[in-house]
Amino acid sequence: MQQVLIFLQTPASQAICWHLLLLLQSFLDAIQSTSTCGTTSGPS
Repeated sequence: MQQVLIFLQTPASQAICWHLLLLLQSFLDAIQSTSTCGTTSGPS
């Protein structure tokens, strides 16, 4: 577990985690927009 914490403290892994969070956020936004607006407007 300590090795995982050390790995998460490196700038490279922080950038990867941040990128994954942005991908997840845009993915959820796309699902939300398609579910509310119907199938007329797809994910941007």
